[in-house]
Amino acid sequence: MDNGPQPAAQAGMAQGAAAQLSADDVDRLVKQRLEQAFHGVFRKLVDTTERAAQAAEASASTNRLESLTKSLKVEFWKPASREEELKSWKEWAFQFTNWLVSNDPSFEADLAGIDLEKEIDHALLPSEQEARSQRLFGVLCNVLKGRPLLLVKQAADIKNGLEAWRILRREMEPRERAHALAMVRQLEALKVYESSTGKAFPEELVLATVVTGLKEPLRSQVQLQMQPTTKYSDIGEWVL
Repeated sequence: MDNGPQPAAQAGMAQGAAAQLSADDVDRLVKQRLEQAFHGVFRKLVDTTERAAQAAEASASTNRLESLTKSLKVEFWKPASREEELKSWKEWAFQFTNWLVSNDPSFEADLAGIDLEKEIDHALLPSEQEARSQRLFGVLCNVLKGRPLLLVKQAADIKNGLEAWRILRREMEPRERAHALAMVRQLEALKVYESSTGKAFPEELVLATVVTGLKEPLRSQVQLQMQPTTKYSDIGEWVL
């Protein structure tokens, strides 16, 4: 029996199997490369789409803010003095908050939930409320001038409109508001006197009139702080 050709045949079969295995490996490698390329292109497409969506949202937010400002029906608030702040704040704030809520009813709960003694942190707010707060900050910066605008800018780092409104209210609604209003009325009476007589009301009488109009214990506290050089503006700072 001749066994000569068998080793050669077996070697040929082994080489064919090796060649077949190599072809499979190449095919598998090609598929892997194609999948990697596809995923890379798909990832870039997703990233591009996300960036476009973010840009569109930012543009829409800017347009909404511009639309809010353009349709604003309340007047710019730019009081020239502390007395004018106290006199005009209540009416202006009423008009502003009514307009704000009419544009977005969600602001009503936002404003009602403000505690004047508790700082508002964006990190603790839902994303929708934080977005409204940022819109509120932009609107406030557009309608306020002078000292009120400087107060609002204290919350400029993260555009926290709700915190800016809290700061504004705390400054414009002091605990001694009744005394503040009494001082404003007294000052108005003095201005009427000066206007009708054409003479300046003596500083000493201004001080006496204002201090007399204060109620206890505030009157005693002011009297204890008074010095020969004390002016009406000094008393205003102590009380307001």
